[in-house]
Amino acid sequence: MPDNQDIPAEQAPLPDKETMPQGTAPPDIPYPQADPETTIGLTQPETADMELHHQPHIHHKKKWKDYLFEFFMLFLAVSAGFLVENQREHYVEHLRAKDYAAMLRKDLSSDTVIMNIISNFRSEQQKRYDSLRNMIDSVPFEKINQQQFVTLASSVGKYLHLIQNNGTIQQLKSSGALRYFKDTALVYTLTSYEEDLKHNEYVQQEEKEYSAEKVTPFKLIHFNNKSIEPGVAGTAPQNFPKEMMIDFDKKTMMQFYNLLDRSAEFNKMLGEPNFTPHKIKAASLIKMLIEEYHLE
Repeated sequence: MPDNQDIPAEQAPLPDKETMPQGTAPPDIPYPQADPETTIGLTQPETADMELHHQPHIHHKKKWKDYLFEFFMLFLAVSAGFLVENQREHYVEHLRAKDYAAMLRKDLSSDTVIMNIISNFRSEQQKRYDSLRNMIDSVPFEKINQQQFVTLASSVGKYLHLIQNNGTIQQLKSSGALRYFKDTALVYTLTSYEEDLKHNEYVQQEEKEYSAEKVTPFKLIHFNNKSIEPGVAGTAPQNFPKEMMIDFDKKTMMQFYNLLDRSAEFNKMLGEPNFTPHKIKAASLIKMLIEEYHLE
């Protein structure tokens, strides 16, 4: 029988517990170790052989042409955005300018209508002033027809004043929207028109003060109001004696003549010759607004 030492380790018999003497611990026999190659082969998943191979990134060094191209594209994008925004602002400003142009046209047309009314009134007023002058110059004081005199004299100091429709112009100036109008000739004519009417307002204020301080008090003292305005008092002029219509003497007549002369001067300054250049400018502005903004 061959010796146990000659038996390979993997075939060596295990010691029997019954044959071992009592009190003897069984020897430590190592368990067989698995082959690493076999273990890896058994535990590795089947997909291990399907390993993905990624292409390595190839980094090229940029040339100056690449930087120049990137800069050009960035510049082009910024410029395009700027141009689009600029065009949008111009479009919005043009729409606002068109709205203001329509408002200005309405104001100028209204001014022109009022100027025509005032011019007609002052033309008739001038005729009454001329008749009064002729009467005083040609007829002796004692022989003046008081009825006719009072009828004409009642109009002395009366006036119609132009109140400019300048709301749109003031709004344009205060808000800075006057820059919406790109036509410099239009802007110049508009500002010139406004300045001219400001001077006109100054003369109107002088006439108003003169009438209130000089003419009206004189008429209240020396004229019979019922004779001047019979419809208001409800009494006809014929119910009063002619000598009661006016309280005049030669000195009073001279005072009245001076009042008449000053009133006629105001009437002439604010009459048709005064409004003619204003109406010409207003008509020119309306034409420019219609052509520039295609107003209907």
